[in-house]
Amino acid sequence: MKLEKEYNYYLKCKKIWLENYEENFVLIKDDIVAGFFETEMDAYGFGLNNFGDVPMFIHQILKKEPIVQVYKEN
Repeated sequence: MKLEKEYNYYLKCKKIWLENYEENFVLIKDDIVAGFFETEMDAYGFGLNNFGDVPMFIHQILKKEPIVQVYKEN
């Protein structure tokens, strides 16, 4: 799975980050926490400017993770 390493790092650090960054967005690229941002678009813009149009992990830091359902059409 793409970005699995970044997602696992997020899960490992989430409890600590909740103390100071709850509701912010974190940007993780490879082994780098590039920053914490107020909006998803701020994080994405920073990522594009610094890493280019490549896969990067952006996720909102929340106590309770939202439930997301993904459907694939055949």
